[in-house]
Amino acid sequence: MKSVGSRRIAIGLAIMAGGFGGCQVEGTATGVVNNSIGTFRASNVEAVIGPDGQCEADVNLDPSTLRPPATAVRPGITECDLVRLQGRPQDVVVADLPDGRRSVEMFYPGNGGTTRGYVFIANRLVSTPPGTLKE
Repeated sequence: MKSVGSRRIAIGLAIMAGGFGGCQVEGTATGVVNNSIGTFRASNVEAVIGPDGQCEADVNLDPSTLRPPATAVRPGITECDLVRLQGRPQDVVVADLPDGRRSVEMFYPGNGGTTRGYVFIANRLVSTPPGTLKE
């Protein structure tokens, strides 16, 4: 009985091999080829806000994309983090401090005609309106 079972397996394999042996797989592929020469560089400077209140990120890799996005307004978040959380500011003041660091003030409309101001030094939030931070 063993030899009959083995023989059946051998015959089955031979039939399958013969059936697949004549198969050919052919394929043609087309693709998009970009012949232009370009460069890619990783920036070590995080994106900042422009005078129009929009995040100025270019095609280069922004290091802030390598860390989890901010989920709340708190000291240390970046200018672009605040815009992602609060929306586009009503007004932006960009200046250079005497020591060469960048200073940015962003203003948002508050309740009852007031204005909420956020201060950034070197792309880090250092001052917030009273009652803004949630502990």
